[in-house]
Amino acid sequence: MRIMSKKFAIIAILLSALLVFNACQLGQNRGTEPSPAASQEANERFDEIADAIFKYDVTVDSLSLNYTLAHPENYGVTPPAPTLGIFTEEAIEESFEYYEDQLEALEEIYFQDLSHDRQLTYDVLHDSLEADLEGEDFIYYSEVLGPTVGIQAQLPILLAEYHFYSKDSIKEYLELLNDVPRYFDQIIAFEREKADKGLFMAEKTADSIIAQCEKFIASSEENYMISNFNNRVDAFEGLDETERADFKTLNHDRVLTSVVPAYEALIAALKELKPFSTVRGGLADYPKGKAYYEYLLKTSVGSSMSVKEADAQLTALLDECSDRISDALQRNPLIATLYQNPKYPAEAPAEILDYLKDAMAADYPALSTEVNFTVKSVDPSMEEDLSPAFYLTPPIDSFSENVIYVNNGMLGETGMSLFPTLAHEGFPGHLYQTVYYKEQSPEPIRDILYFGGYTEGWAVYVENDSYRLSGMDADLAELLAADALFALCLYAKADIGVNYDGWSQADVGAMLADYGLSSEGIAGEIYDSMVAEPCNYMKYTLGYIEFTLLREQAERALETDFSPKAFHEFILKSGPAPFDVLDKYLTYWLRSTASRPNDQAA
Repeated sequence: MRIMSKKFAIIAILLSALLVFNACQLGQNRGTEPSPAASQEANERFDEIADAIFKYDVTVDSLSLNYTLAHPENYGVTPPAPTLGIFTEEAIEESFEYYEDQLEALEEIYFQDLSHDRQLTYDVLHDSLEADLEGEDFIYYSEVLGPTVGIQAQLPILLAEYHFYSKDSIKEYLELLNDVPRYFDQIIAFEREKADKGLFMAEKTADSIIAQCEKFIASSEENYMISNFNNRVDAFEGLDETERADFKTLNHDRVLTSVVPAYEALIAALKELKPFSTVRGGLADYPKGKAYYEYLLKTSVGSSMSVKEADAQLTALLDECSDRISDALQRNPLIATLYQNPKYPAEAPAEILDYLKDAMAADYPALSTEVNFTVKSVDPSMEEDLSPAFYLTPPIDSFSENVIYVNNGMLGETGMSLFPTLAHEGFPGHLYQTVYYKEQSPEPIRDILYFGGYTEGWAVYVENDSYRLSGMDADLAELLAADALFALCLYAKADIGVNYDGWSQADVGAMLADYGLSSEGIAGEIYDSMVAEPCNYMKYTLGYIEFTLLREQAERALETDFSPKAFHEFILKSGPAPFDVLDKYLTYWLRSTASRPNDQAA
């Protein structure tokens, strides 16, 4: 999982939309192959639009700016007064108007007049805006709270890792703590509106969020945000002892007088609103729930597949994984015992990441940057409510330092191994994927556009490859890889079933039984997870499927000339994008690759 401040920066556009735009004449020209000819005027106008959207997005809230730019002055960005952003319907509507104007301006540019690199950015930006703006009717269907990916779960980590570039950054952080009550009050007001419209979350989801918040504030004096801040201030150079003591006192007081009361208010509000919940299941229980799920599939994953097509792909992958597991066990029955406790070439986090950097060299292009990374452990007070691991994206202009969090409690509970987990988050996963693309010096707008299927799909794709990279027995590696995919597909199938087809918990249990799993407890956990955070698992599983389809297309076209390293280089240099855009530019790449001499094709 990758945590990004971007979701805070443009939360409004992710929540909702304004209009569905008809394809104009300019858009119709986007289907042709890029032309070498480029108009300086068109390029300059495009840069103006992209730059304006970038500056608008990163200044909506201080978290987004802090996580995006270490030196905003170098990008002509003026930091706003410290704020977590505005979360009101009025602010959302104002954002919609702005994005509508920018999309109209974008469509006034003649696509063929743009340079090659700008054509790709145009396609990505245009499709991103157009897709997000299809959600006009879904303002109150979106949910900003959630057990794992909700704002209340991620905010403590984002604040704890707020970059201290200077003393002013520390002061900004302290101001943000004071802003938490206002921000949470606006979220509470939004939840009340949802309840008034009969769109409040399921009671069980509310209970889960309440329990999480209660645990986070249970030991106020020992709160993670106090101890973490003290350690960071002690390590910060350029402060005298008086300044350190003053900062620590301010942080301590504001955690206790601002952050904790804000969580208490959220708890009270959710308890009050629980009786107004009109649903027990997923999105399918809501009036426009199915349509909203289709919208999520398109915008959250970046896939143009219909729900039916996605479900068919999941079924096919489940069957394929079953066959792979069976074949591996038939070839080598002894791996059934090794499967319970596989041995990896390294165990300590730093050693695992160093091993993976070397092992991946043959099939993945090398970084040109010397990358430093720190692996931290999730605080015990937050273990039950965060992902097994996650990567924090570094700023555009300072990406040599990277942070990965490991949730030891969750890893132990789920039985997940650290080796493939760090492949997902580190090398050749999120950290590598992020740094490699930043090395290309893309237009800043590309760095803040988020496509969950591209980001998480790649991480699953390389995590699956990590079993091979480990050097373990080939049949055992095949068994572990297929088994991991099999589990993800079951979750994704349940996601569609619960949120689109209206499955009950019993239906989830029946589906699991069909695949040889029979456990009421597991069925209940999966069901509750799908209700609480719809379409979340689709980013991982459908994103993985989309990447495998792209690779299969390349393998068919290039046959013996296919190079995994060259394919991966194409994907990574293209950067985050909807899969239709990747498919379009893959076609161009295949033509150019096939036309080169064999010794240049890689």
